Parts: sequence; structure tokens; C-alpha cells
Amino acid sequence: MIPSSKIFFYAIFIFFCDITWAQELNYLFSSEGILLNPATRIVVLGDLEHGEKGTIQNIKTILAAVRTRDPDYNCYFVEVSSEFNQSIQDFTKNKKSYHDSITSQVKQFTAGTVLRFQNIIPDHLLTHANELNYLIYGVDFKKDSSFGDQLLNWLTRQRAVPKKMSFQEEHDGHIRLLVEARNKIMAENIWRHLSSGECKKGIYLVGNAHMRNEVRGEKVVSIQGYLETKKIKSESYFIRPYEEFKR
Repeated sequence: MIPSSKIFFYAIFIFFCDITWAQELNYLFSSEGILLNPATRIVVLGDLEHGEKGTIQNIKTILAAVRTRDPDYNCYFVEVSSEFNQSIQDFTKNKKSYHDSITSQVKQFTAGTVLRFQNIIPDHLLTHANELNYLIYGVDFKKDSSFGDQLLNWLTRQRAVPKKMSFQEEHDGHIRLLVEARNKIMAENIWRHLSSGECKKGIYLVGNAHMRNEVRGEKVVSIQGYLETKKIKSESYFIRPYEEFKR
């Protein structure tokens, strides 16, 4: 248990760690900054603010540029549950409208929870990726699973007013459940798609914390680290929010 007298100093420590980390980010200023090394199987892109308009526009630019440079990049992975893959297909294959496929399932999936993520899969982004002939897959955790139950229970108590957990429990849950455990799940799902042969190479936009080797002052296995254990080579970059790439 972290004594309450140390919480303030701990918060200051994390603040300065984050400043140092931010200074070391490998920011992209154009799609040309992506190397696409021959051994790379997946490009991991750090989203510093989920759903921000400039970030989404830059992703659309990257998807087009990478597909032109190397057509083997044929899969776009998104940070939503793998339970959404059928709905994504229904929309991209014009079987259902965006409202009847994506929006409808989002409402069901998030009902009674604090989850919010529809802004990272807007209709125009999915349409753009589909027009470029990307296969689109959600790779995050399933709500209807033992881990899903565990994480949603933690999130509900963490975001309750007043909060229904100790500082230590919040700290540990943020690192081990919200970040690290999901890193493993997402990496395994990406690996399945790549190893099946359906996806030759891929692009993944994910929250920046999942790409870090340290979160809140503690070591974690990043999503790139888990991909490495699966013999999947990656290269990673961060997209600065609120700044569209120069044309």
C-alpha cells in the first residue's frame, strides 16, 4: 500500500516522467517518415488522443501512402473488440448501414459500462480503408469473457463517484489490466490474423500507453514487446494530435 503522504510526490514524479517520455517520442510529421523496413510485418501508430479529427485524417493519409508503397500491407487493425468484426464486415460490404451495424453494436456493447470508443471507427475512416482494399479487424478484448468481466468491474468501480477503490488498487489495475493485459490480448489477435496468411502485413492505430515500456513509473510489456515474442517485427510511431500532415 502506498502511504497517502507519498501520493502527491508520486504524482509529481509521474508528471516529470511523462514529460521526459514525451520528449523522446518518435513523432510522424508526414507519411513519408514511415520506414517500412523489409522485415516489418506491422506498423504500430500511437494515438495520443482517441478520435481527434487531425489524427483520423492523418491515419487516412497513412493508409493510402503505405498501400501505395507496399501493397502487402492489406490489413488495418483497430482498437475495438474482436466482437465487432462481423459488424465491420456488414458495413464495409454494404450489407447494413453504419447505424444498423456499428452504431447498433456499440450501443449494445457499451450498455451499462463506461466504455466509449466509437469515435476511433467513424464511418468515413472505415469506408476509406475499405476502398483501399484493407481488411479491417478489431483486436481488443471480448466483453463476454472472464477478462472482460474483470476489466469492466474494475472500470466501473474506478470511475464511480465517489471512487470505490483504493489508490493502490487503481494504480495496479491501470497498469496490469487496462494496459498490459490488453497489450497481450491485442498482440495475440494481431498475430492470429498475420499467421493465418489472410493478412500479409498490417497497420494498427492504438492508444499511446500501449506502446510504452513504462507506465506510471512501472515496467510493462508493450504491445510491440508481445508482438516480438510472437516473432512479429514491428516499427512504431506517434501521431501528434491537432496537427494534420503537411501536403
